[in-house]
Amino acid sequence: MPELESEEAWRKLIDAAKEKDLDKFRLSLRAYARSIIDVFDLAAVEQALREDGLEVYLIGLKQVLEPNQTIVDIVGNPGREFVLSVQLSAKPRRKALKDNWPENQEENLARLKSAGYVQDRGVPLCSNCNELGHIKKHCKQEIIAKEKVAPDIQCVYCQEIGHRARDCPKERVSLTACKNCKQEGHNAKDCPEPKSAENVTCRKCDKMGHFSRDVSISAMKRGSTFELTMLVTVPRGSCSYLPQLWR
Repeated sequence: MPELESEEAWRKLIDAAKEKDLDKFRLSLRAYARSIIDVFDLAAVEQALREDGLEVYLIGLKQVLEPNQTIVDIVGNPGREFVLSVQLSAKPRRKALKDNWPENQEENLARLKSAGYVQDRGVPLCSNCNELGHIKKHCKQEIIAKEKVAPDIQCVYCQEIGHRARDCPKERVSLTACKNCKQEGHNAKDCPEPKSAENVTCRKCDKMGHFSRDVSISAMKRGSTFELTMLVTVPRGSCSYLPQLWR
């Protein structure tokens, strides 16, 4: 965005807030900051937005930085404490933000006094000793051997761990095949074959491989000196009305 006078930059900022256009709002905020660089106050902008009842919020978030990162405010001052986030809600909408969110408006305004965006310091960070100023290749400390852990191989066909799809022992079934007979050319609704119970769980016995309508229930009641077997044949469609045989 080109350099703007403060009045025009502020008008564009307010228009962007009314439209809830966050990209346009961020650009307008930078333009406004540059236009009054010596007296720019991020907390004052947030207060003005609240007074106007606009639904764009400037939030100061806590964030753990890498050693080679810093927070620079909108007018270029480094070493700030909090990360500026532009939001459409005064409350965190994601669980990940909740712990880093200010407790109230007063705390947020205090944070905005020292808020900005994360930037790289431009100084290399050693991946061996985690110190600034050099890279692992030039590190004077003993190189720490890091164990390389290969990711688990997972079959994209059966989703099991330990083999690739090309080595999958399970029968390949076309995604367009009938879910009942596994043949091409029709769907399960029009399948001429009897309905398969291969992956069906019975609602009576909780076992797989058959339908509840095909089950006869053997209820075993054991006493100290006898065993009583009761055979109950349940009519088709009456699974939910199965009588209680004993308590």
